[in-house]
Amino acid sequence: MSSSRTFSQLVRQGCLLSAVILLVLAVQVSAHEVEETIFQRSGHRLAKRAPISSIPFKIVTSLPKNVTQCAPLKLKFGLGSSKKHAPALTVLLVDPALVTSKLRTRTVKLAEISKLSPYQSLTSRSDGESFKFNLMVQEGASFELFAFYKNGTGKWLNNTRTVGASNSSSCLPTCKASQFRTKYNTCRSCKSVHANAASCNGTVATHCAPFYLFQGRCSAYCPTGYYQNTTTLCQCYDLFVDQGHVLLVRKSRQRNVPSREMLRCHLPQHEG
Repeated sequence: MSSSRTFSQLVRQGCLLSAVILLVLAVQVSAHEVEETIFQRSGHRLAKRAPISSIPFKIVTSLPKNVTQCAPLKLKFGLGSSKKHAPALTVLLVDPALVTSKLRTRTVKLAEISKLSPYQSLTSRSDGESFKFNLMVQEGASFELFAFYKNGTGKWLNNTRTVGASNSSSCLPTCKASQFRTKYNTCRSCKSVHANAASCNGTVATHCAPFYLFQGRCSAYCPTGYYQNTTTLCQCYDLFVDQGHVLLVRKSRQRNVPSREMLRCHLPQHEG
């Protein structure tokens, strides 16, 4: 009786051990299949199944060190050492001054990097082939790259470049005369520079009609010590033309008969 029980127990233990071994093997195979699936699909289930750091992607053909405004460039992505092609990636070109150290080291989301006023947004080829694009970053500006999978998860790529001089601006947006182009390729009204500016260069007003241009700002009155020269205010000791004669006016002395414009320079005026 005891021997038959012992045999039955051994059979049960053997079956249990076999079941455990089969379960372990099944888990290993399943995990391998999941990893391969993630590698192939590259991001479809990435956020739920594995961190992005375990699925490396990199620039296969890096950007040239010398880049110029509106110059055509080629870019290509690959999945680390895998022979499989890279998926289609969304690439953002961002001002390094707006990128914190944490954004360069952790997994990031497309939505949060999109808030950094990217210079340009690109979509790479899903077959891993290189794709061409014109660099829409202004001369003198620097940029860094962020790449994102279809699920919006991405990371910073260590490729900082500074844009050199260029004879072309054809790829940059054209703004109206009453607007100026920002470094992030958007058009803003000159009213943001000065309320009465008709045109500007982005930092100061350049035309103020019907007001007067005065030290980069628009003035409705002629300040003391200045005279009106069309739509620009000039200092009284500058050269100016009055009735066909050039009059040299100095603060210390005057030559020739003073004109009405000259007298305005010595009368109290409303400050603009």
